[in-house]
Amino acid sequence: MTLLEQSQSPGDGAPSPFVTVLRAPNPGPMTLEGTNTYILRAPGKKHSIIIDPGPADPTHIATILTTATSDEAEISHLLLTHHHADHAAAVPLIEKATGLQALSIGTSTLTDGQTLHAEGLTLHVIATPGHTADSTTFRLHEAPLLFTGDTILGRGTTYLDYPDGTLTDYLDTLHLLIDLLRDKGEHALLPGHGPTRPHTAPILNAYIQHRTTRLRQIRAARDSGAGTDIEAITNNVYRDQPESVLAAARICVAAQLDHLRHHDTL
Repeated sequence: MTLLEQSQSPGDGAPSPFVTVLRAPNPGPMTLEGTNTYILRAPGKKHSIIIDPGPADPTHIATILTTATSDEAEISHLLLTHHHADHAAAVPLIEKATGLQALSIGTSTLTDGQTLHAEGLTLHVIATPGHTADSTTFRLHEAPLLFTGDTILGRGTTYLDYPDGTLTDYLDTLHLLIDLLRDKGEHALLPGHGPTRPHTAPILNAYIQHRTTRLRQIRAARDSGAGTDIEAITNNVYRDQPESVLAAARICVAAQLDHLRHHDTL
Protein backbone atom coordinates (compact mmCIF):
# COMPACT_ATOMS: atom_id res chain seq x y z
CA MET A 1 0.00 0.00 0.00
CA THR A 2 1.09 3.53 -0.61
CA LEU A 3 0.55 6.97 0.81
CA LEU A 4 -0.05 9.01 -2.31
CA GLU A 5 2.22 11.99 -2.76
CA GLN A 6 1.66 14.31 -5.65
CA SER A 7 4.80 13.35 -7.51
CA GLN A 8 4.31 13.59 -11.25
CA SER A 9 7.63 12.12 -12.35
CA PRO A 10 6.96 9.96 -15.38
CA GLY A 11 7.85 6.34 -15.08
CA ASP A 12 9.70 4.45 -17.73
CA GLY A 13 11.11 1.02 -17.96
CA ALA A 14 11.26 -1.32 -20.90
CA PRO A 15 10.52 -4.76 -19.47
CA SER A 16 13.48 -7.04 -18.95
CA PRO A 17 13.54 -10.27 -20.95
CA PHE A 18 13.55 -11.98 -17.55
CA VAL A 19 10.30 -10.40 -16.33
CA THR A 20 6.62 -10.19 -17.22
CA VAL A 21 4.57 -7.63 -15.27
CA LEU A 22 0.88 -8.36 -14.64
CA ARG A 23 -1.11 -5.53 -13.08
CA ALA A 24 -3.96 -6.59 -10.80
CA PRO A 25 -7.36 -4.91 -11.29
CA ASN A 26 -7.31 -3.20 -7.87
CA PRO A 27 -6.56 0.48 -8.57
CA GLY A 28 -7.09 3.01 -5.81
CA PRO A 29 -5.52 5.80 -3.77
CA MET A 30 -3.51 3.25 -1.78
CA THR A 31 -2.60 0.95 -4.69
CA LEU A 32 -2.07 3.46 -7.54
CA GLU A 33 -2.89 1.69 -10.83
CA GLY A 34 -3.03 -1.67 -9.05
CA THR A 35 -0.68 -4.26 -7.58
CA ASN A 36 2.18 -5.40 -9.79
CA THR A 37 2.61 -9.17 -9.98
CA TYR A 38 5.93 -10.28 -11.45
CA ILE A 39 6.62 -13.50 -13.35
CA LEU A 40 10.35 -14.21 -13.64
CA ARG A 41 11.68 -16.61 -16.22
CA ALA A 42 15.07 -16.79 -17.89
CA PRO A 43 14.92 -16.69 -21.70
CA GLY A 44 14.59 -20.19 -23.09
CA LYS A 45 14.29 -21.83 -19.66
CA LYS A 46 11.46 -23.83 -18.12
CA HIS A 47 11.26 -22.54 -14.54
CA SER A 48 9.26 -19.48 -13.48
CA ILE A 49 8.98 -17.55 -10.22
CA ILE A 50 5.94 -15.58 -9.07
CA ILE A 51 6.43 -12.50 -6.89
CA ASP A 52 3.33 -11.02 -5.19
CA PRO A 53 0.28 -12.72 -6.73
CA GLY A 54 -1.89 -9.86 -5.50
CA PRO A 55 -5.60 -9.82 -4.66
CA ALA A 56 -7.88 -12.85 -4.86
CA ASP A 57 -9.25 -11.86 -8.24
CA PRO A 58 -10.09 -14.97 -10.32
CA THR A 59 -9.21 -13.40 -13.67
CA HIS A 60 -5.87 -12.09 -12.39
CA ILE A 61 -5.03 -15.44 -10.83
CA ALA A 62 -5.87 -17.27 -14.06
CA THR A 63 -3.60 -14.89 -15.99
CA ILE A 64 -0.78 -15.47 -13.51
CA LEU A 65 -1.02 -19.23 -13.83
CA THR A 66 -1.31 -19.15 -17.61
CA THR A 67 1.69 -16.83 -17.95
CA ALA A 68 3.86 -18.66 -15.43
CA THR A 69 3.25 -22.06 -17.07
CA SER A 70 3.33 -21.05 -20.72
CA ASP A 71 5.41 -23.23 -23.05
CA GLU A 72 5.28 -26.04 -20.46
CA ALA A 73 7.13 -24.02 -17.83
CA GLU A 74 7.04 -25.11 -14.18
CA ILE A 75 6.53 -22.66 -11.31
CA SER A 76 9.44 -23.15 -8.93
CA HIS A 77 8.74 -20.47 -6.29
CA LEU A 78 5.85 -18.35 -5.05
CA LEU A 79 7.26 -15.34 -3.21
CA LEU A 80 5.86 -12.45 -1.18
CA THR A 81 7.41 -9.06 -0.53
CA HIS A 82 5.09 -8.66 2.51
CA HIS A 83 1.80 -9.85 3.96
CA HIS A 84 -0.66 -7.11 2.94
CA ALA A 85 -3.78 -8.43 1.22
CA ASP A 86 -3.26 -6.42 -1.97
CA HIS A 87 -0.09 -8.49 -2.48
CA ALA A 88 -0.95 -11.77 -0.80
CA ALA A 89 -4.70 -12.50 -0.83
CA ALA A 90 -4.32 -14.71 -3.91
CA VAL A 91 -1.82 -16.97 -2.15
CA PRO A 92 -4.23 -19.69 -0.91
CA LEU A 93 -5.75 -20.11 -4.36
CA ILE A 94 -2.37 -20.30 -6.09
CA GLU A 95 -1.03 -22.67 -3.44
CA LYS A 96 -4.04 -24.92 -4.05
CA ALA A 97 -3.60 -24.78 -7.83
CA THR A 98 0.15 -25.43 -7.81
CA GLY A 99 0.91 -27.37 -4.64
CA LEU A 100 3.54 -24.76 -3.76
CA GLN A 101 3.97 -23.02 -0.43
CA ALA A 102 4.34 -19.25 -0.53
CA LEU A 103 7.66 -18.11 0.88
CA SER A 104 8.09 -14.95 2.93
CA ILE A 105 10.16 -13.52 5.74
CA GLY A 106 6.93 -12.98 7.68
CA THR A 107 6.24 -16.73 7.83
CA SER A 108 9.91 -17.58 8.48
CA THR A 109 10.07 -19.51 5.21
CA LEU A 110 12.63 -17.00 3.92
CA THR A 111 15.59 -15.48 5.72
CA ASP A 112 17.63 -12.36 5.12
CA GLY A 113 20.64 -13.16 2.95
CA GLN A 114 19.14 -16.35 1.53
CA THR A 115 19.68 -17.16 -2.14
CA LEU A 116 16.96 -18.80 -4.23
CA HIS A 117 17.73 -20.76 -7.38
CA ALA A 118 15.62 -21.73 -10.38
CA GLU A 119 16.67 -22.65 -13.91
CA GLY A 120 18.56 -19.59 -15.17
CA LEU A 121 17.47 -17.46 -12.19
CA THR A 122 19.18 -16.50 -8.94
CA LEU A 123 17.34 -14.29 -6.44
CA HIS A 124 18.92 -12.74 -3.36
CA VAL A 125 16.61 -12.16 -0.39
CA ILE A 126 17.04 -8.84 1.43
CA ALA A 127 15.11 -7.97 4.59
CA THR A 128 13.91 -4.38 4.14
CA PRO A 129 11.59 -3.64 7.09
CA GLY A 130 9.80 -0.35 7.51
CA HIS A 131 6.65 -0.41 5.44
CA THR A 132 5.94 -3.60 7.39
CA ALA A 133 8.13 -5.66 9.67
CA ASP A 134 8.27 -8.45 7.07
CA SER A 135 8.96 -6.28 4.01
CA THR A 136 11.40 -7.95 1.66
CA THR A 137 13.29 -6.94 -1.47
CA PHE A 138 14.47 -9.47 -4.05
CA ARG A 139 17.56 -8.80 -6.18
CA LEU A 140 18.01 -10.71 -9.42
CA HIS A 141 21.58 -11.81 -10.04
CA GLU A 142 21.31 -12.32 -13.80
CA ALA A 143 20.11 -8.77 -14.51
CA PRO A 144 20.29 -5.60 -12.39
CA LEU A 145 16.71 -5.66 -11.08
CA LEU A 146 15.26 -4.95 -7.63
CA PHE A 147 11.76 -6.13 -6.71
CA THR A 148 10.87 -3.85 -3.83
CA GLY A 149 7.22 -4.46 -2.99
CA ASP A 150 5.97 -1.38 -1.16
CA THR A 151 9.37 -0.39 0.23
CA ILE A 152 9.98 1.79 -2.85
CA LEU A 153 7.25 2.67 -5.32
CA GLY A 154 7.20 3.59 -8.97
CA ARG A 155 5.46 6.84 -8.09
CA GLY A 156 4.98 8.71 -4.82
CA THR A 157 6.10 7.61 -1.38
CA THR A 158 5.10 4.65 0.73
CA TYR A 159 2.99 4.39 3.85
CA LEU A 160 4.36 2.95 7.09
CA ASP A 161 2.03 0.39 8.65
CA TYR A 162 2.89 1.43 12.19
CA PRO A 163 3.35 -0.15 14.69
CA ASP A 164 4.17 -3.21 12.56
CA GLY A 165 6.38 -1.05 10.39
CA THR A 166 8.50 1.71 11.92
CA LEU A 167 10.19 4.78 10.53
CA THR A 168 13.40 3.88 12.32
CA ASP A 169 13.54 0.57 10.46
CA TYR A 170 12.50 2.25 7.23
CA LEU A 171 15.29 4.83 7.31
CA ASP A 172 17.79 2.06 8.04
CA THR A 173 16.39 0.15 5.04
CA LEU A 174 16.77 3.11 2.69
CA HIS A 175 20.41 3.51 3.70
CA LEU A 176 20.98 -0.24 3.39
CA LEU A 177 19.69 -0.17 -0.19
CA ILE A 178 21.85 2.84 -1.04
CA ASP A 179 24.88 0.93 0.25
CA LEU A 180 23.81 -2.10 -1.79
CA LEU A 181 23.70 -0.06 -4.99
CA ARG A 182 27.09 1.46 -4.24
CA ASP A 183 28.46 -2.06 -3.93
CA LYS A 184 26.56 -3.80 -6.76
CA GLY A 185 25.88 -0.90 -9.13
CA GLU A 186 22.64 0.71 -10.20
CA HIS A 187 19.55 -1.46 -10.57
CA ALA A 188 16.18 -0.93 -12.19
CA LEU A 189 13.26 -0.62 -9.78
CA LEU A 190 10.33 -3.03 -10.10
CA PRO A 191 7.91 -1.82 -7.42
CA GLY A 192 4.76 -3.23 -5.90
CA HIS A 193 2.75 -0.34 -7.33
CA GLY A 194 3.38 2.13 -10.11
CA PRO A 195 5.65 1.97 -13.13
CA THR A 196 9.01 0.30 -13.43
CA ARG A 197 11.80 2.86 -13.09
CA PRO A 198 15.19 2.48 -14.80
CA HIS A 199 17.18 3.82 -11.83
CA THR A 200 16.69 3.23 -8.11
CA ALA A 201 19.38 5.34 -6.42
CA PRO A 202 17.81 8.75 -7.21
CA ILE A 203 14.49 7.54 -5.79
CA LEU A 204 16.16 6.35 -2.60
CA ASN A 205 17.84 9.72 -2.16
CA ALA A 206 14.54 11.50 -2.80
CA TYR A 207 12.81 9.25 -0.24
CA ILE A 208 15.38 10.10 2.42
CA GLN A 209 15.03 13.81 1.67
CA HIS A 210 11.24 13.50 1.81
CA ARG A 211 11.32 11.69 5.16
CA THR A 212 13.72 14.25 6.60
CA THR A 213 11.46 17.10 5.47
CA ARG A 214 8.38 15.40 6.91
CA LEU A 215 10.12 14.81 10.23
CA ARG A 216 11.03 18.49 10.43
CA GLN A 217 7.41 19.41 9.70
CA ILE A 218 6.12 16.98 12.33
CA ARG A 219 8.57 18.25 14.92
CA ALA A 220 7.66 21.86 14.14
CA ALA A 221 3.95 21.10 14.48
CA ARG A 222 4.58 19.22 17.72
CA ASP A 223 6.66 21.99 19.21
CA SER A 224 4.32 24.79 18.11
CA GLY A 225 1.44 23.54 20.21
CA ALA A 226 0.06 20.40 18.62
CA GLY A 227 2.05 18.24 21.00
CA THR A 228 1.40 14.59 20.25
CA ASP A 229 -2.15 15.15 18.98
CA ILE A 230 -2.09 12.99 15.86
CA GLU A 231 -5.21 14.56 14.37
CA ALA A 232 -3.89 18.10 14.80
CA ILE A 233 -0.49 17.24 13.33
CA THR A 234 -2.05 15.40 10.39
CA ASN A 235 -4.30 18.35 9.60
CA ASN A 236 -1.27 20.64 9.69
CA VAL A 237 1.35 18.59 7.85
CA TYR A 238 -0.83 16.60 5.42
CA ARG A 239 -3.36 19.30 4.60
CA ASP A 240 -2.47 19.03 0.89
CA GLN A 241 -3.47 15.33 0.76
CA PRO A 242 -6.88 14.02 -0.38
CA GLU A 243 -9.30 12.74 2.23
CA SER A 244 -8.90 9.21 0.88
CA VAL A 245 -5.37 8.89 2.27
CA LEU A 246 -5.68 10.79 5.55
CA ALA A 247 -6.26 7.63 7.60
CA ALA A 248 -2.91 6.34 6.34
CA ALA A 249 -1.37 9.76 6.99
CA ARG A 250 -2.45 9.56 10.64
CA ILE A 251 -0.65 6.24 10.97
CA CYS A 252 2.44 7.77 9.38
CA VAL A 253 2.28 10.66 11.87
CA ALA A 254 2.22 8.15 14.72
CA ALA A 255 5.25 6.40 13.21
CA GLN A 256 7.13 9.68 12.89
CA LEU A 257 6.31 10.76 16.45
CA ASP A 258 7.60 7.41 17.68
CA HIS A 259 10.82 7.91 15.74
CA LEU A 260 11.25 11.44 17.12
CA ARG A 261 10.76 10.18 20.67
CA HIS A 262 13.79 7.94 20.26
CA HIS A 263 15.89 9.60 17.55
CA ASP A 264 15.25 13.36 17.54
CA THR A 265 18.57 14.16 15.90
CA LEU A 266 17.60 16.21 12.83
